Amino acid sequence: MQWLTSREGDLAVAMAGGNPSRFSTYANEELNAPYPWSATFGEALADADPDWRPIIPPWGRINADIGTTMSQVLTEGLDPQEALDGIAERTRTLMEEEGYYTWQ
Repeated sequence: MQWLTSREGDLAVAMAGGNPSRFSTYANEELNAPYPWSATFGEALADADPDWRPIIPPWGRINADIGTTMSQVLTEGLDPQEALDGIAERTRTLMEEEGYYTWQ
């Protein structure tokens, strides 16, 4: 873990196409030569909320559904709109079952 999160390790991960964990890596000139959007992305992260997700018990199931379904878009050719519509429908059903939609 020390190597992976070190300046050198983080840069190596980023140069291989991974996501850096250090703000300094996003600003690194060596990284920005092949990935010019990295600096802008790093700047945007400074204002991002790392705890953006809803803090509710069903979130784990919703997040897993999003990840699995979007993976199918990339690996199995599932239509993106069909995938998003399916996620929305399953999320609404789950939220109703969990009692989050109580209005009539």
